[in-house]
Amino acid sequence: MIVKQLIEKIITEIKDKRNNNQTFESFISERIGNYIEDVRKIEDLEFPFNKEKVVNKIIEAKEVIDGALREYSRANLIKSIEYIKEYVNNNNDNLLTWEISKDIILDQYWFRMRKQEDNHPVFPADQMFHIPFQLRTKVNTQRYSLPGYPCLYVSRSIWGCWEEMHEPKLSEFCVSCLKVVSNFTVLDLRIPRLNDILKDKVESTFCTLPFVIASSVPVLLPNDNFKPEYIIPQLLMLALVDNINIVGCSYTSTLRNDFFKWDLRLLDNIALPVQCVPTKEDKNEFCSKLTSYFTISDGTNYEYEAIREPFSTIFLKIMEKDGHCRDTGLEYPNSYFGQMEERLKANSNHFKHLDPTKKEINN
Repeated sequence: MIVKQLIEKIITEIKDKRNNNQTFESFISERIGNYIEDVRKIEDLEFPFNKEKVVNKIIEAKEVIDGALREYSRANLIKSIEYIKEYVNNNNDNLLTWEISKDIILDQYWFRMRKQEDNHPVFPADQMFHIPFQLRTKVNTQRYSLPGYPCLYVSRSIWGCWEEMHEPKLSEFCVSCLKVVSNFTVLDLRIPRLNDILKDKVESTFCTLPFVIASSVPVLLPNDNFKPEYIIPQLLMLALVDNINIVGCSYTSTLRNDFFKWDLRLLDNIALPVQCVPTKEDKNEFCSKLTSYFTISDGTNYEYEAIREPFSTIFLKIMEKDGHCRDTGLEYPNSYFGQMEERLKANSNHFKHLDPTKKEINN
């Protein structure tokens, strides 16, 4: 087996759900155990790495994940968090991190979606950020956040938002664009692409993958209140709350629809827990740290944009080897989502800085 074959196998298998007869704990333990055996089989001259060191680190990660799940099942939440926290803090060099930089064009713009409500077809910028502290009772359980604890979720694309929101109708959502204005670093739990593997990052990629596997399991019973598939992602976020270097997690949506064949990187998501919880003395509605990372646009929706300026149907002529041309409109920038994104980015001069102490916005 070579490195790219293993990555391809993970990309395929990571979409699999556990079956009803298997506990989540045994499913994860078995999945990571199989991964360890696959790493042991790798013989790859293109991507050489210290196999013994990597296997030992993966085994250690498996023990941490198994231990955290075991303590969680015993209602020992503090100990389960400590398992994860100690490993993350002691293995910064062995885990993949990602600095989101305001100077890198591909990482500058992110999107956030909200379903429309009666008499609210669109929302202003301050209502498109994380749920305000005074409304924290409305925060429900999500993959990377606990009830009552606000978390800012953003996606690289409107498509990513749409998948995370379970594909609402085009007429039913409002979307805002966020622009990065201050750099921050997240734990990189995205599903790797074959062409993302860097020779100097092979070992850290392998050491991070147990947490990617444990955090990317599709939910078996989405209507249940408790979802064991959320345990490890939530423990990771709790372990990172007071980490000064890593302020959140990036991940790939598990809700992707295979009908769409666009780039997997368009499904990149970032989850950022609030870091500055207000005291009784202050009146912050938003986390001052999170508001310092982004500016944000007012929300808009598909119908308003289509009325203001109709979306175009773009076909690109591709020359085949036999000399014939074919038309294709399947590229993501040609989609309605892609065109909406470009409109939002083009209006970045109108993006706003949120003031954490009040709803008013500073331009």
